[in-house]
Amino acid sequence: MYFSSCLVLLGLVSSGVTAASTLRVPLHSQHQRSQFNKRESIYNANGREYMIEISVGTPGQSFNLTMDTGSSELWIPSTSCPASVCPYSRFNQASSSSFKPSSIPFSIQYGQGSAMGVYGYDTVTIGQQAVNQQMIGLANNTKDILGQVTNGEQSNGIFGLGFPGLNEVRGVKNDLPFVYNLVQQKIISEPVFSIFLNSIYANGPSGEILFGGIDNTKFNGALQYVPVVNYKVSNMITPNLGSGSKSSSGSTYLYWTVAGQAVTSSTGFNISFPQMQPFVLDTGTTLTYMPAQIVKGLVAKLPGNITYDAFNMLYNIDCASSNDKKTTVNFQISTSTSATVPTPVTIAVPLSEMVMPLDSNSVSTATQCMLAIAPMMATSTSSPTWILGESTLRSIYQVYDVQNNRVGLAPASANGNGTVASNSSSSSGASPGQAGTQVHSGASSVNFLVNPCWLVILGLVFYL
Repeated sequence: MYFSSCLVLLGLVSSGVTAASTLRVPLHSQHQRSQFNKRESIYNANGREYMIEISVGTPGQSFNLTMDTGSSELWIPSTSCPASVCPYSRFNQASSSSFKPSSIPFSIQYGQGSAMGVYGYDTVTIGQQAVNQQMIGLANNTKDILGQVTNGEQSNGIFGLGFPGLNEVRGVKNDLPFVYNLVQQKIISEPVFSIFLNSIYANGPSGEILFGGIDNTKFNGALQYVPVVNYKVSNMITPNLGSGSKSSSGSTYLYWTVAGQAVTSSTGFNISFPQMQPFVLDTGTTLTYMPAQIVKGLVAKLPGNITYDAFNMLYNIDCASSNDKKTTVNFQISTSTSATVPTPVTIAVPLSEMVMPLDSNSVSTATQCMLAIAPMMATSTSSPTWILGESTLRSIYQVYDVQNNRVGLAPASANGNGTVASNSSSSSGASPGQAGTQVHSGASSVNFLVNPCWLVILGLVFYL
């Protein structure tokens, strides 16, 4: 992962909901809440990164971590890490009465950036809910992750929300992500977590993550569920998509990957894939990435003056396009991993939410802007990767079902259906196979060279 210095903080908002067995925990505020509500508010720092505040140890030591569905590890800097590469708060294990050390080495490589150190075990608390003996990576060295921040909130580690299999293929055994420990330790009864990032323009603690339930007030219409794609793990890691996907012995779930079948725009771009493509849902990546030729074709159909910056590998766009709410970029997702369907779930993202300032924190004052969709190049050993990052995910309410290996999607809205469902079975929505909804809403953001503190490039963990 390449992290921005100017972060979007994920803070959980307390709303007074009293549904049993859900965790709704405020991030940077001490709101009153029921002990059964497990809701964390999400802080949006200009739409470039989303963080969640956790406490580690006894007594607790606080850390703001990047919320990342594209990886599964929870790690923080330790006091063994030099301040030059771990410039913020560092965990002091000697000050925690609940800490248990281990000799297991910790090392993780993201799309850009890395961390290494040793694992330990301690209590991790979000709001008022604690997971005991959570496995934690304690970094004694980092590279290209924890940059200096002069203004705003800063990320100080990673809060992985991917599948346990992602840690297993890296050779790390029994390393359950936090949400899986919530289920195993019976802190939540419904094995789901739901994310509402909110628009790029809704800065501050304006989003939320809800553990153990679904908040119908954060989306419009009905949730539509799509299955998660698993991967065949051998000498190569390949997604099980297409007619042979059901006979996938030796496969495991790694990422929150769904089956993409087409990309279109309201302005006439339309490409249906001869073979379904793995769309990775990744809250740890600022931009949305697609193969270079598809981005080139899409951009040619979008309105406004859009030019390619070959040095930074991104597209510049008129800042005035931030007012274009009619043009949409649409991602079609199959409700089957084995075949395309005639009525896919369609995520429609307004162009206004895909315009990001390059020389300012606000598009209203910027003179240079970029498109929040970028090309992902193929390498000699892999095909181009599809990543639906924050610039797309802000437009949808996401329900991650860790038991049934599926994701529920609906148009995100700060003023949605008006009721709260405590679990996935009681929420409105269709089961996988009933598709056909269009998900309209909005959000976006990013920057590269002009101001490196703005951008999180890749939230995917690399395991090979």
